Amino acid sequence: MDVFEHIDKVLLQEEGWTARVARKASTRPSDASAVLFDQTEAKITGACHRAVYLRLVGTPVEEIIKPEKAMQFRVGRAVEEDLGGLARKAGIFVAAGVRVEIPHLNTSLEMDDILIDPETQQPIIADCKTISGYWSNDQVLNKGKVKWSAVMQLLVYLNEFRTGAALKEAIRQASSDKTVMEGRTIELRRLLEAKTGTEEEQKVMAHELHDLEWKRKWNRVQVDWDNFAAMGDGPSTGMLIYISRDEAGRRQFNIGISCDPLDGWHYPSVDGAVVPIFTVESIYERFQTLQGYYLRTYDEAVRRLELRGVRAPATDAHYYEVKKYWEALGLEMRSLPLEFMPPAEYEWNYSPEKIEALYERGFLGKTKYKEWKTVSSGKNRKSREVPVLGDWHCNFCNYRKRCIGLQDPAYANLASDLISIDDANAA
Repeated sequence: MDVFEHIDKVLLQEEGWTARVARKASTRPSDASAVLFDQTEAKITGACHRAVYLRLVGTPVEEIIKPEKAMQFRVGRAVEEDLGGLARKAGIFVAAGVRVEIPHLNTSLEMDDILIDPETQQPIIADCKTISGYWSNDQVLNKGKVKWSAVMQLLVYLNEFRTGAALKEAIRQASSDKTVMEGRTIELRRLLEAKTGTEEEQKVMAHELHDLEWKRKWNRVQVDWDNFAAMGDGPSTGMLIYISRDEAGRRQFNIGISCDPLDGWHYPSVDGAVVPIFTVESIYERFQTLQGYYLRTYDEAVRRLELRGVRAPATDAHYYEVKKYWEALGLEMRSLPLEFMPPAEYEWNYSPEKIEALYERGFLGKTKYKEWKTVSSGKNRKSREVPVLGDWHCNFCNYRKRCIGLQDPAYANLASDLISIDDANAA
């Protein structure tokens, strides 16, 4: 028996996701990005607005998640949960899985672990990330270089929950939400088992129960109420923890927010040293810009549907009527002209001028540069194609095939081949 043949079906079912249009301009902490001061390598760091936009309007992903990638998600969560368990036994655990809605960001934040310093009772927001591969292990564990995408998420947590008092309120709310959710789940199960109500009402309750079961899967808040009471109300600090999946190496970074008294802007700090490469304000500004793209697209799609006599259902409309409308709205949003879509913020294929500039600044390795230089100059007759050198973000984007075609239509037909080559190299 091939065990993977059987478990992979369940694995992909649990870890996969279906593209669907967002019903509000909702973003995730992982969508965070910021404008860089030094734009030699890239204009921004973090998530590309075009990629997030395509997800928000329900664009189908171009590649089905593979079992190996799905397993990485589970390994990462298992490491994170084990870290929380160890922290609990060590007496420094306060809470985990604290999910809180942030209205002004149109998002919900989930803090992995909230810890307490046993000497000062100072609250610590800890975010655990797993890494693998030679490059990540060398850069993060050996050279102490953080990944800014992870830092930005933690900066948002720190900015929203600056004190232990604010964290306590968030923990109370998350715990209360879980209690209410579990109570409603039990009630719905009882009503459905008793076949209470009409057939139509039972369908609505079954849908609500399904929705609650999905939410309960992700609502995993846990609290040590003794440490909760002992935690101070003073300033919060951040901690970014990296654990290697292949080498089991560990490293932590203390993350903070520092305000420059001269310009008034807020900058990230790593292990006490201010790193002025972007501002925290830029993260929030880009969240607003991103949501603005969605809202403009939403308004235009609603307008076009109304011109065809398709109007939004009433607030008390049946679930299936609402679902049908949003399917039509999503299709309309995805069909709008390209002017509604944000520009691509990373380059999948650098220009020769940029390659030279990156190499001079030390952003490009000697091996890749030498290969590109040899082939592009025509000295290597064995190779017919000039190597593609571009931002690594494009290689891992769910929408790269579509985006490559939009950036350079001449390469649209080669996108599938590039995907296959990248996947082979990654393996």
